[in-house]
Amino acid sequence: MTEQKPINEKKAFNYPKESDLPFYMHCLNRVIYNHGPAPIYHYHDKIELIYCATGELEVHLFSEVVTLKPGDFIYIAPNIPHKIVAKSETNHHIVLQFLNQILHVPSSRNIPSVEYYLSLLGNFELFRCQKETDSQFSALFFDSLENYSHNDFAKRLALRANIMSIMSYIIKQRAVVPASISSTKDTDFFAKLEPYITEKCPTITLSEAAKYCTMNYSYFSRNFKSVFGVPFSSYVIKKRIEKSMDLLSSSSMTLDEIAIECGFSDLSYFIKCFKQERGITPKKFRTITKKDK
Repeated sequence: MTEQKPINEKKAFNYPKESDLPFYMHCLNRVIYNHGPAPIYHYHDKIELIYCATGELEVHLFSEVVTLKPGDFIYIAPNIPHKIVAKSETNHHIVLQFLNQILHVPSSRNIPSVEYYLSLLGNFELFRCQKETDSQFSALFFDSLENYSHNDFAKRLALRANIMSIMSYIIKQRAVVPASISSTKDTDFFAKLEPYITEKCPTITLSEAAKYCTMNYSYFSRNFKSVFGVPFSSYVIKKRIEKSMDLLSSSSMTLDEIAIECGFSDLSYFIKCFKQERGITPKKFRTITKKDK
């Protein structure tokens, strides 16, 4: 098979500006062949759902390989490198990609944010075809294809409804909410904090974030975990790792330089955090996903 260059899918496959929209949704109808170009690892900041319609395919997630058969589907979290390999002569699958913003559900009740519930899911979640649910999910994925449009409001509404239905099932089945979870009246405000942390992640401290939210240190720390599902420090490390992935795949900076640029105290700590978060070392990640200059 012909080797292809790895990519970081920062832009949509159709319109260059589409992926910049806060309610980005994308749907792909793919037929791949086991004698075609070699598959490549890629990653992006979208949630991805893959539904196997016919044939068999493998989803490679670095340390794990998952086989999908007709009726199976998989949830892949944002920024998880993966590639798809056809195992049968031909494979037909449907891909849904979207930002987590479309899952936000305003409520008059004090409930945790979507970020919290997504934090309870793994890097991927596999769902095998079941007789009682197969027709339901087949209809949702194929209906998403029928309703994929950029300029038809009713179709975009239907596509979003399908995504919400699938994600509702995934969260109900796999996101185990601790009985001790506390609610907070600040979920909307914390949602606005996310881009600020992403921008400032190399240097931001808990005290600075609390000040940005005009909250005291203890209140901010306690309620941050209620909203995001992890302590502030763990969330910042996750954002630093995501920043480092871009630099590893697109720059010629050394690992030491990337570690410092992303806010890690030294290279060994960077490697330790990266491996815990992604399952491989930064060096191996760079080898697999390095862009061609």
